[in-house]
Amino acid sequence: MISKIKSILKKKLTKTSVMATLNADNVTYKIIDCTGIAPFVKDVRHFCLRKDNKIYTHSSIYVNPKYHFQPIFLIPQKIISVWSNSYLFNNALILGCAGCAVPRFIGLHYPKSKTIGVEISHDFIDIAEKYFLLDQIKEQFELIQGDAVAYVKNYDLDCRQDVIYVDIFDNNKIIPDILTEDFIKALYNCTADNGVIVINVLGENIEDIKAFLNKLKVPFSNTFVVGSDNSQFIVLTKTTDTQKEKSFLCNIKASSDMEIL
Repeated sequence: MISKIKSILKKKLTKTSVMATLNADNVTYKIIDCTGIAPFVKDVRHFCLRKDNKIYTHSSIYVNPKYHFQPIFLIPQKIISVWSNSYLFNNALILGCAGCAVPRFIGLHYPKSKTIGVEISHDFIDIAEKYFLLDQIKEQFELIQGDAVAYVKNYDLDCRQDVIYVDIFDNNKIIPDILTEDFIKALYNCTADNGVIVINVLGENIEDIKAFLNKLKVPFSNTFVVGSDNSQFIVLTKTTDTQKEKSFLCNIKASSDMEIL
């Protein structure tokens, strides 16, 4: 009852305004601000589109940089947070960056970290740079244009990554390259000796995902799927420290924000 009252109050105390309507990759998107009239309502910026009479949210961020955890893609943010409690976290690679919610979380929460984001769409990059406050994390985040799959397979950076997050979709479907042995092996080769990979697999059949993971011949320490409501993500860990790995898994299992599927 109390949560319902809070939800009603929040709606009444939030002003919604369309900041921009624009076309990207032949699809019409809107940048929508939800501004709190009361101090306890956080200002949120959404990157949305309408399709089949439904509103889809590509990304959302809190406008105020004091809020580190962003309002969308909470599971990968929590996984990164839990991982960093046990392992050193200096750098990250983000594949697919519409709205840059996860890079924003990393940049704000880990100010000494460095993140590279790879986004294939020039339009999405323009939108991110114009509307999603990248200036607030400019010392921590570099956004580059490119094919993320090719970037990983042709990886040529001097250092390997502590965290990799994969969020690559086309028309709301995960691209076929992602769930292949070749791509997962390429991700493994990009990952530090103590690193974690999180892959957004929204909309995929969980049993098919589990079967794919069981057939993998890539020597990860652990492979599993976590989810909450309509969200679901593959988690792949690579580590030489079994005690820290055990602690990480226990904390994931104890989390109220997700469950191992």
